[in-house]
Amino acid sequence: ECKLEATGIKTSTCAAQEPQMFPMYQLIQFFFFQAEDGIRDFCLSRGLGDVYKRQGINAEYMGYLIPNFKILNQNKKEILMTTLQITLDHNFGYVIAAAIAISFECIMIGFLVPGRYRSKVFDKKKLEASFGQEHKEKFGVDIQTGGYPDMGCGRYASLLNYEDWVNFNKAQRVHYNFVEQIAPFLIFMVFTGLLYPIYAAVSGLIYFLARIFFIGYMQKQGAQSVLRMIGAGLGDIGLLMAFGGSVYTCLLYTSDAADDLLCVDLGGRRIIKKKK
Repeated sequence: ECKLEATGIKTSTCAAQEPQMFPMYQLIQFFFFQAEDGIRDFCLSRGLGDVYKRQGINAEYMGYLIPNFKILNQNKKEILMTTLQITLDHNFGYVIAAAIAISFECIMIGFLVPGRYRSKVFDKKKLEASFGQEHKEKFGVDIQTGGYPDMGCGRYASLLNYEDWVNFNKAQRVHYNFVEQIAPFLIFMVFTGLLYPIYAAVSGLIYFLARIFFIGYMQKQGAQSVLRMIGAGLGDIGLLMAFGGSVYTCLLYTSDAADDLLCVDLGGRRIIKKKK
Protein backbone atom coordinates (compact mmCIF):
# COMPACT_ATOMS: atom_id res chain seq x y z
CA GLU A 1 0.00 0.00 0.00
CA CYS A 2 1.32 3.45 -0.93
CA LYS A 3 0.40 6.56 1.06
CA LEU A 4 0.86 9.92 -0.63
CA GLU A 5 2.39 12.29 1.91
CA ALA A 6 0.89 15.47 0.45
CA THR A 7 -2.72 14.38 0.88
CA GLY A 8 -2.83 11.22 2.94
CA ILE A 9 -4.56 9.40 0.05
CA LYS A 10 -3.94 5.68 0.05
CA THR A 11 -3.75 3.64 -3.11
CA SER A 12 -3.11 0.00 -3.85
CA THR A 13 0.04 0.78 -5.82
CA CYS A 14 2.33 3.80 -6.06
CA ALA A 15 1.39 6.20 -8.83
CA ALA A 16 5.00 6.32 -10.01
CA GLN A 17 4.85 2.58 -10.63
CA GLU A 18 1.34 2.26 -12.00
CA PRO A 19 -0.35 5.56 -12.98
CA GLN A 20 -4.10 5.74 -12.38
CA MET A 21 -6.86 8.02 -13.53
CA PHE A 22 -7.75 10.58 -10.86
CA PRO A 23 -11.46 10.79 -9.94
CA MET A 24 -13.07 13.94 -11.33
CA TYR A 25 -14.45 15.13 -8.00
CA GLN A 26 -10.98 14.90 -6.42
CA LEU A 27 -9.44 16.74 -9.37
CA ILE A 28 -11.92 19.60 -8.86
CA GLN A 29 -11.20 19.50 -5.15
CA PHE A 30 -7.47 19.76 -5.84
CA PHE A 31 -7.82 22.97 -7.87
CA PHE A 32 -10.33 24.45 -5.44
CA PHE A 33 -7.97 23.94 -2.52
CA GLN A 34 -5.28 25.94 -4.27
CA ALA A 35 -7.19 29.12 -3.44
CA GLU A 36 -8.70 28.01 -0.14
CA ASP A 37 -7.41 29.96 2.87
CA GLY A 38 -7.93 27.03 5.19
CA ILE A 39 -5.45 24.75 3.40
CA ARG A 40 -1.95 24.98 4.83
CA ASP A 41 -0.24 21.62 4.29
CA PHE A 42 -0.48 21.21 0.51
CA CYS A 43 -0.68 24.83 -0.71
CA LEU A 44 1.52 27.23 1.21
CA SER A 45 0.02 30.38 -0.31
CA ARG A 46 -3.13 32.07 0.96
CA GLY A 47 -5.69 33.32 -1.53
CA LEU A 48 -4.68 36.62 -3.14
CA GLY A 49 -1.67 37.30 -0.93
CA ASP A 50 1.88 37.71 -2.13
CA VAL A 51 2.65 37.79 -5.82
CA TYR A 52 5.32 35.09 -5.66
CA LYS A 53 5.35 31.94 -3.57
CA ARG A 54 7.43 28.85 -4.18
CA GLN A 55 5.89 25.62 -3.06
CA GLY A 56 6.99 22.05 -3.29
CA ILE A 57 4.57 19.48 -4.69
CA ASN A 58 5.08 15.79 -4.22
CA ALA A 59 5.85 14.30 -7.65
CA GLU A 60 4.17 10.98 -6.87
CA TYR A 61 0.98 12.83 -6.04
CA MET A 62 1.18 14.70 -9.34
CA GLY A 63 1.75 11.39 -11.07
CA TYR A 64 -1.43 10.18 -9.45
CA LEU A 65 -3.27 13.29 -10.65
CA ILE A 66 -1.96 13.13 -14.20
CA PRO A 67 -0.92 9.67 -15.44
CA ASN A 68 1.52 11.03 -18.04
CA PHE A 69 3.20 13.40 -15.57
CA LYS A 70 6.98 12.98 -15.61
CA ILE A 71 9.12 13.34 -12.52
CA LEU A 72 11.68 15.99 -13.37
CA ASN A 73 13.99 15.27 -10.47
CA GLN A 74 14.26 11.57 -9.67
CA ASN A 75 16.44 12.20 -6.62
CA LYS A 76 14.30 14.71 -4.76
CA LYS A 77 11.02 13.74 -6.43
CA GLU A 78 9.86 17.31 -5.95
CA ILE A 79 8.76 19.96 -8.42
CA LEU A 80 9.02 23.63 -7.51
CA MET A 81 6.05 25.52 -8.85
CA THR A 82 5.78 29.31 -9.01
CA THR A 83 2.29 30.74 -8.57
CA LEU A 84 1.26 34.24 -9.56
CA GLN A 85 -1.05 35.98 -7.13
CA ILE A 86 -2.27 39.55 -7.31
CA THR A 87 -3.52 41.72 -4.47
CA LEU A 88 -6.17 44.16 -5.68
CA ASP A 89 -6.56 47.55 -4.03
CA HIS A 90 -9.99 48.17 -2.49
CA ASN A 91 -10.42 51.05 -4.97
CA PHE A 92 -10.22 48.64 -7.90
CA GLY A 93 -14.00 48.53 -7.79
CA TYR A 94 -14.03 51.94 -9.47
CA VAL A 95 -12.10 50.46 -12.39
CA ILE A 96 -14.66 47.67 -12.70
CA ALA A 97 -17.51 50.22 -12.58
CA ALA A 98 -15.84 52.30 -15.31
CA ALA A 99 -15.36 49.22 -17.52
CA ILE A 100 -19.02 48.24 -17.10
CA ALA A 101 -20.24 51.78 -17.84
CA ILE A 102 -18.13 52.09 -21.01
CA SER A 103 -19.20 48.68 -22.28
CA PHE A 104 -22.88 49.47 -21.70
CA GLU A 105 -22.42 52.87 -23.36
CA CYS A 106 -21.03 51.19 -26.48
CA ILE A 107 -24.10 48.96 -26.70
CA MET A 108 -26.54 51.82 -26.19
CA ILE A 109 -24.87 54.08 -28.76
CA GLY A 110 -25.23 51.26 -31.28
CA PHE A 111 -28.97 51.13 -30.61
CA LEU A 112 -29.65 54.84 -30.35
CA VAL A 113 -27.50 56.28 -33.13
CA PRO A 114 -27.07 53.97 -36.17
CA GLY A 115 -30.02 51.83 -35.08
CA ARG A 116 -32.38 54.81 -35.08
CA TYR A 117 -31.18 56.09 -38.44
CA ARG A 118 -31.36 52.64 -39.99
CA SER A 119 -35.05 52.29 -39.27
CA LYS A 120 -35.57 55.82 -40.59
CA VAL A 121 -33.75 55.68 -43.94
CA PHE A 122 -34.33 52.07 -45.04
CA ASP A 123 -37.99 52.01 -45.98
CA LYS A 124 -39.24 48.43 -46.32
CA LYS A 125 -41.67 49.32 -49.13
CA LYS A 126 -38.80 50.62 -51.26
CA LEU A 127 -36.70 47.58 -50.43
CA GLU A 128 -39.57 45.26 -51.35
CA ALA A 129 -40.18 47.06 -54.62
CA SER A 130 -36.52 46.94 -55.68
CA PHE A 131 -35.20 43.70 -54.20
CA GLY A 132 -38.18 41.83 -52.71
CA GLN A 133 -38.78 39.37 -55.55
CA GLU A 134 -35.10 38.60 -56.10
CA HIS A 135 -34.55 38.11 -52.38
CA LYS A 136 -37.55 35.75 -52.16
CA GLU A 137 -36.26 33.67 -55.09
CA LYS A 138 -32.75 33.34 -53.71
CA PHE A 139 -33.47 32.78 -50.03
CA GLY A 140 -37.13 31.78 -49.81
CA VAL A 141 -37.99 34.46 -47.22
CA ASP A 142 -39.10 38.08 -47.33
CA ILE A 143 -36.53 40.85 -47.29
CA GLN A 144 -35.53 42.01 -43.80
CA THR A 145 -36.74 45.19 -42.15
CA GLY A 146 -34.11 47.87 -41.61
CA GLY A 147 -31.98 47.10 -44.64
CA TYR A 148 -29.86 44.42 -42.99
CA PRO A 149 -27.17 43.31 -43.74
CA ASP A 150 -26.32 46.51 -45.62
CA MET A 151 -24.01 48.68 -43.49
CA GLY A 152 -24.45 51.80 -45.57
CA CYS A 153 -22.38 51.09 -48.68
CA GLY A 154 -24.14 48.09 -50.23
CA ARG A 155 -26.94 47.37 -52.72
CA TYR A 156 -29.71 48.59 -50.43
CA ALA A 157 -27.90 51.87 -49.75
CA SER A 158 -28.09 52.68 -53.46
CA LEU A 159 -31.79 53.47 -52.90
CA LEU A 160 -31.01 56.28 -50.44
CA ASN A 161 -30.90 59.92 -51.40
CA TYR A 162 -27.64 61.71 -50.74
CA GLU A 163 -28.69 63.30 -47.43
CA ASP A 164 -29.96 60.04 -45.97
CA TRP A 165 -26.87 58.18 -47.16
CA VAL A 166 -24.51 60.70 -45.52
CA ASN A 167 -26.45 60.80 -42.25
CA PHE A 168 -26.64 57.03 -41.99
CA ASN A 169 -22.92 56.59 -42.65
CA LYS A 170 -22.08 59.27 -40.11
CA ALA A 171 -24.20 57.38 -37.58
CA GLN A 172 -22.35 54.20 -38.45
CA ARG A 173 -19.03 55.98 -38.02
CA VAL A 174 -19.97 57.19 -34.52
CA HIS A 175 -20.45 53.60 -33.44
CA TYR A 176 -17.58 52.08 -35.45
CA ASN A 177 -15.08 54.51 -33.94
CA PHE A 178 -16.19 53.37 -30.49
CA VAL A 179 -16.00 49.69 -31.42
CA GLU A 180 -12.49 50.13 -32.84
CA GLN A 181 -11.14 51.57 -29.59
CA ILE A 182 -13.08 49.95 -26.77
CA ALA A 183 -11.13 46.68 -26.54
CA PRO A 184 -7.62 48.19 -26.32
CA PHE A 185 -8.84 50.96 -24.01
CA LEU A 186 -10.40 48.52 -21.53
CA ILE A 187 -7.23 46.43 -21.52
CA PHE A 188 -5.07 49.51 -20.87
CA MET A 189 -7.41 50.74 -18.14
CA VAL A 190 -7.67 47.43 -16.28
CA PHE A 191 -3.91 46.85 -16.22
CA THR A 192 -3.30 50.43 -15.10
CA GLY A 193 -5.83 49.87 -12.33
CA LEU A 194 -3.71 47.10 -10.83
CA LEU A 195 -1.33 49.78 -9.54
CA TYR A 196 -3.31 53.00 -9.71
CA PRO A 197 -7.06 52.26 -9.59
CA ILE A 198 -8.20 55.86 -9.06
CA TYR A 199 -6.05 57.13 -11.91
CA ALA A 200 -7.38 54.36 -14.17
CA ALA A 201 -10.99 55.07 -13.18
CA VAL A 202 -10.50 58.78 -13.97
CA SER A 203 -9.21 57.88 -17.44
CA GLY A 204 -12.32 55.72 -17.86
CA LEU A 205 -14.59 58.59 -16.83
CA ILE A 206 -12.90 60.92 -19.33
CA TYR A 207 -13.30 58.32 -22.07
CA PHE A 208 -16.95 57.75 -21.16
CA LEU A 209 -17.71 61.47 -21.52
CA ALA A 210 -15.67 61.63 -24.74
CA ARG A 211 -17.91 59.10 -26.46
CA ILE A 212 -20.99 61.20 -25.64
CA PHE A 213 -19.43 64.34 -27.14
CA PHE A 214 -18.35 62.35 -30.19
CA ILE A 215 -22.01 61.93 -31.14
CA GLY A 216 -21.72 65.56 -32.26
CA TYR A 217 -20.36 64.07 -35.48
CA MET A 218 -24.02 63.75 -36.45
CA GLN A 219 -24.31 67.53 -36.78
CA LYS A 220 -24.24 69.14 -40.23
CA GLN A 221 -20.58 70.11 -39.74
CA GLY A 222 -19.64 66.43 -39.43
CA ALA A 223 -15.98 66.00 -38.49
CA GLN A 224 -15.66 69.78 -38.05
CA SER A 225 -18.33 69.86 -35.37
CA VAL A 226 -17.12 71.47 -32.12
CA LEU A 227 -18.75 68.72 -30.04
CA ARG A 228 -17.11 66.03 -32.14
CA MET A 229 -13.67 67.67 -31.80
CA ILE A 230 -14.12 67.93 -28.01
CA GLY A 231 -15.06 64.25 -27.94
CA ALA A 232 -12.06 63.27 -30.06
CA GLY A 233 -9.72 65.31 -27.85
CA LEU A 234 -11.08 63.90 -24.60
CA GLY A 235 -10.98 60.39 -26.04
CA ASP A 236 -7.32 60.76 -26.95
CA ILE A 237 -6.52 62.07 -23.46
CA GLY A 238 -8.28 59.14 -21.76
CA LEU A 239 -6.69 56.63 -24.13
CA LEU A 240 -3.17 58.03 -23.63
CA MET A 241 -3.64 58.11 -19.85
CA ALA A 242 -4.65 54.45 -19.78
CA PHE A 243 -1.94 53.42 -22.24
CA GLY A 244 0.80 55.22 -20.32
CA GLY A 245 -0.37 53.73 -17.04
CA SER A 246 -0.41 50.20 -18.45
CA VAL A 247 3.12 50.59 -19.85
CA TYR A 248 4.34 51.84 -16.45
CA THR A 249 2.66 48.91 -14.72
CA CYS A 250 4.36 46.51 -17.14
CA LEU A 251 7.79 48.06 -16.57
CA LEU A 252 7.36 48.05 -12.81
CA TYR A 253 6.13 44.48 -12.68
CA THR A 254 8.94 43.15 -14.88
CA SER A 255 11.63 44.98 -12.90
CA ASP A 256 14.59 43.23 -11.27
CA ALA A 257 12.70 42.95 -7.99
CA ALA A 258 9.96 40.88 -9.59
CA ASP A 259 12.42 38.82 -11.66
CA ASP A 260 14.29 37.89 -8.48
CA LEU A 261 11.08 36.55 -6.97
CA LEU A 262 10.90 39.24 -4.29
CA CYS A 263 7.49 40.35 -3.16
CA VAL A 264 5.73 42.85 -5.44
CA ASP A 265 2.28 43.87 -4.27
CA LEU A 266 0.17 45.18 -7.17
CA GLY A 267 -2.53 46.62 -4.95
CA GLY A 268 -1.23 50.16 -5.11
CA ARG A 269 1.73 49.45 -2.84
CA ARG A 270 5.16 48.21 -3.89
CA ILE A 271 7.20 46.16 -1.43
CA ILE A 272 10.81 45.61 -2.45
CA LYS A 273 13.45 43.92 -0.37
CA LYS A 274 16.75 45.63 -0.99
CA LYS A 275 19.61 43.42 -2.02
CA LYS A 276 22.52 43.37 0.37
